[in-house]
Order: sequence, then C-alpha cells, then structure tokens
Amino acid sequence: MFLRSARLLTTTSRALHTSAVRREIFENADAVTFARVAKGSGDKVVLVDWYADWCPPCKALTPQLEKVAKGPDSEVDLVKINTDEQLDLAREWKITALPTVHAFKKGKPVGQFTGAVPPPQLRQFIDAAGEATVE
Repeated sequence: MFLRSARLLTTTSRALHTSAVRREIFENADAVTFARVAKGSGDKVVLVDWYADWCPPCKALTPQLEKVAKGPDSEVDLVKINTDEQLDLAREWKITALPTVHAFKKGKPVGQFTGAVPPPQLRQFIDAAGEATVE
C-alpha cells in the first residue's frame, strides 16, 4: 500500500495557470470614480477621456481609445467623463476644449492632448506615458 501511495505522489503534478491582466473601461465616470481610478493608478497608465455627446471629434476619438483599452495587449485603463454631466470636475481640471485626454501614472498627470489624433500618435502618447518617471 505504501508503494502505491508513493507512486501516486510522484505521478501527480501541479500546473500553474496565469490570466491576462484585465484592463477596464469606466463609462460615465464621476468625481469619485475619477479619484479612485486615475489618482490611484499605481504603475499602470490610466487615460481620462473628457468628452461630450454633441462633440464630433469626441465621437471620432472615443472608439480609438476604447480599442486600445480593450485590446489583448492593453496597458491602460480608460476613464470616460462626460463634461456636460460633470461640469464641476471639468472646471476643476480646466477642460476648455474637447476632446481632451489626460494620462495618469501613480496618481499624477503625465501627459495630455486635445483634439482627435490618428492611431499612431495615440500609440506614441500611451508609450510616452508608460515610460514617464513619477516620484
């Protein structure tokens, strides 16, 4: 019986499985979500998309941002803030043109752009944000 148990022990093995890091999109974010996600970002990059439903450039840029955030190799979370619904927060961050995108890392802004940009420029922006040094 002892030999049988020993044989079972030697033939049993464990396998470790890993999951892909899940990135998130936070729709219709408010001040609480913004503070929790963007300001608590840690080492990951969080993009904040300041938009309005009536803004044509916003409608062009938002799908690009969502595609980046949903991609299998995603490196970012996306926080979407409708400036018409979050006027006080938009004023606090001095949002005067749409769309405006901020990048946060370790809770601090590390980049910003205004207007719709082509995908290669968006990729450069995200890469630069990821490489930013924040203390």
